[in-house]
Amino acid sequence: MNLAPVPPDGADDATRFIPPVPPEGADDATRFIPPVPRERGHDETRILPPVPPPEADAFESLFRQEGDRPESPRARAVREEREAERQKASQLAVMGAVVVACAVLGLGLSAAIYGGDDTGKDDAPPSVAAGTPGTSAPARSAAAPPPPKPSPSASEEEDRPDGPARTQAEALDRLLADSNNSRDAVVRSVANIRQCQELGRAATDLRGAAEQRRILVARLQALGVDRLPRGGELSAALIRAWQSSAAADDHYASWAEQVQGERGCRDGRARTTRRAVEGNRASAAATEAKRQAAGMWNAIAEEHELTERRAEQL
Repeated sequence: MNLAPVPPDGADDATRFIPPVPPEGADDATRFIPPVPRERGHDETRILPPVPPPEADAFESLFRQEGDRPESPRARAVREEREAERQKASQLAVMGAVVVACAVLGLGLSAAIYGGDDTGKDDAPPSVAAGTPGTSAPARSAAAPPPPKPSPSASEEEDRPDGPARTQAEALDRLLADSNNSRDAVVRSVANIRQCQELGRAATDLRGAAEQRRILVARLQALGVDRLPRGGELSAALIRAWQSSAAADDHYASWAEQVQGERGCRDGRARTTRRAVEGNRASAAATEAKRQAAGMWNAIAEEHELTERRAEQL
């Protein structure tokens, strides 16, 4: 409903703002009318909210069966650790099998190359003797030992610089070097007896020299001289020489004891007794045997480049 404007009371009222009066029913023109719901047949064209993309776990859940729970990070770590352990165990098992196979193969090759002689061939199983597939028969034939070299003859062995003849010659040379140890004592003792000087010491030294001769004989008999030229004759000559020298030393020692008694010395000279005569005889026999032995030994020493000796040095 429209109202008539009210006239202003005074001059100031001419410029006063008067708010407009909305027409009746004007608010109904802009009133919000809710949409009318459509019929059920038109639901197919309804706009649906966008579906967010599935996460990694949600994507994996699409392939799980109903009732399966998503795998937690801890369970996944445990599962991956177990898988790593199983892979490591498998690798170790493969490596162990390779090592065992190599060891068995090495033992088989060693046995094929170095094992057994021909005496056990008849007792071997047929499969081993005939050589089945997979065995090392070709390798065994390829690694067969070379044929043995023919053994040298006895003369060739003796001619070798390090042969048995050389060995026996060197051993006898060492023995002969010891044979001259008591010579000076014997010569000095016999000279003192003749001059009636130091008779007691002379007798002792002579008996010691005789014992040394007997030791030389025993050592010589323990040596082998069969590979030396005239080795038997040389050994017999040395034994005669040393045994005769020992007998002479014993006789001279008894002579010294006799001279020590009453009327044993006259004018500084020892009286000649039967012991002195027997000593001279045994000494002459020893000298002759030493000459024979020295000739045979010097031939051997020259051949093997050893020390040559005179008769008195034996």
